Amino acid sequence: MDAARRLPRLRFARLRMTDPAVARALFADLLGWAPAHAHDRLAFHGPGLSVEVSTPADPFATPGAPDLLGWQVPDLLDWQRHCHRQGLSVTDGGLLGPGSALQLAAGETGGCTLEFSERMEGRCAPPSLPSDGRPGPGPHSLAAIELRVRAPERVAAHWGRLLGLPIVRQDGLPAVVTPCGALCFLPAQEQADAGIDGLRMRPAEAGLLSRWSRQLALGRLPAGHWMAGGLRLRCD
Repeated sequence: MDAARRLPRLRFARLRMTDPAVARALFADLLGWAPAHAHDRLAFHGPGLSVEVSTPADPFATPGAPDLLGWQVPDLLDWQRHCHRQGLSVTDGGLLGPGSALQLAAGETGGCTLEFSERMEGRCAPPSLPSDGRPGPGPHSLAAIELRVRAPERVAAHWGRLLGLPIVRQDGLPAVVTPCGALCFLPAQEQADAGIDGLRMRPAEAGLLSRWSRQLALGRLPAGHWMAGGLRLRCD
């Protein structure tokens, strides 16, 4: 299969937050994403991307669940061969049972777990959700997901080769561009700190983020950042 047909599509992210109430306020109230109709997990569906939140206080969270980015691929067997050609070790995983998905652990990616699947049932909302990313009444799309990694340049190059996606520079740091926004790589002091660290909204939504942060009495960090339930927020 040629590289163009093999390109994956980012559809899902699992990340950690410290407070389920703040997670609901962030994704449902600020971003306008639809809560998932699931009793066993805290999840939200946005434009082209769904997010599952793991929190220590939430009874539905999976304790210690690793940060994960889920990608839809057209041919799982072809993708397995592609990973093997890259010298990577893949494991069987996914919500739909054995053979439904492949995973690359954080040790293989340098950042977080990556999951690849042909089918996204149980992970994502139907593809009919709007995905134009224009500002206004939600849902609002993300400009970027920020990941902490030990070696941003090396990890970005590795992801670019693996995913076949272009690499750009944002704020002097490398990023991989996807249709759902960029994946930006920030330096981590320790490997234990690696994973999804923050979300970026679009510049047109800076006022929206500022008003929302005041309502929740979130502390503003240098350079216009906010911390919400352990997750860093900023406008691109």
